[in-house]
Amino acid sequence: MLERSPLHMTMSANTDATLKHCVTVKVRPAFPSEESITLTMAVAPRLPSTTPPPNKDDIARNRLLQGLQLADGDFGGQVDVIIGTLDYPLCLNPVPTKFCAVSTIFGWTVSGPLPSPSNITALKIELKEDDLNVALRQLWELEKIPKVTRLSPEDESAIKQFKQHLSVSPDGRYVVRLPRDNSTTTKVRPVFDASAKSSSGVSLNDQLLAGINLYPFISDILLKFRTHNIAFSADIGKMFREIKLVHSDRDFHHFLLRDSSGNIVECRMKRVTFGVKSSPFLATSVLLHHASTHRHSHPLASRCTLRNVSMSTTSCRARTQ
Repeated sequence: MLERSPLHMTMSANTDATLKHCVTVKVRPAFPSEESITLTMAVAPRLPSTTPPPNKDDIARNRLLQGLQLADGDFGGQVDVIIGTLDYPLCLNPVPTKFCAVSTIFGWTVSGPLPSPSNITALKIELKEDDLNVALRQLWELEKIPKVTRLSPEDESAIKQFKQHLSVSPDGRYVVRLPRDNSTTTKVRPVFDASAKSSSGVSLNDQLLAGINLYPFISDILLKFRTHNIAFSADIGKMFREIKLVHSDRDFHHFLLRDSSGNIVECRMKRVTFGVKSSPFLATSVLLHHASTHRHSHPLASRCTLRNVSMSTTSCRARTQ
């Protein structure tokens, strides 16, 4: 047990701690050596648990470090002792008499003990962004009003084709056509996975226009949710399946299905399908078109849908129940 002497100092690390004792120890290298230094050290309740190790491969490739007896062969790990800048020159070989001079790009710097008492004030600056600031910054970035962007020619073409080919079947379902890029004529192999490549290396999704993003920004949804006392949402079940595809485009949705007898049957999708690049745009466009068409007969539902739709979900607010 080392003999302790009274001490009163404050250590600032991750948390402030009062140091009440110091000890005098003789420090030797971890490898066999006759060298040693005697230091007076403060006893701290705890030290940083580990130090970040350097890249061992980088050290092994450095020719200047090959063959050197390193002080810490494990490259980091548990910290037992921290030697300050005042005592660091005592660890150098050879040991300087009183002051230590180091050559830098700015010239020579000198370190060593200060006279006691000294009027020099030590200043420690640590730049670290706490978790609360990070969370607040992420929140404001989430609610930041996005910049308005102009529609690309492909987006304008997708909207034009949607309006041109939208129709209603006799049973009351909307019928849409796949928005295709007329400048391409490469044939594709009809598959259920619209991103699967054909023998020519082209997929169905490669030939389709994605259409404009009709979903509201998350910042708009969050801000609108705070306007009234009550918030609620409604979901349209199987929204894609409620919309038919025009007959000529169903041939691009062929897939194979094994029936109950084990026979492989060739089928094709008749409705808007998951996995097709244009499906979200078509489904949302139909919903907005339907709400706009019935804005006079159902003004409240139409207004709520047009302002708050997000895919098949509508989020609204109300002042009272």
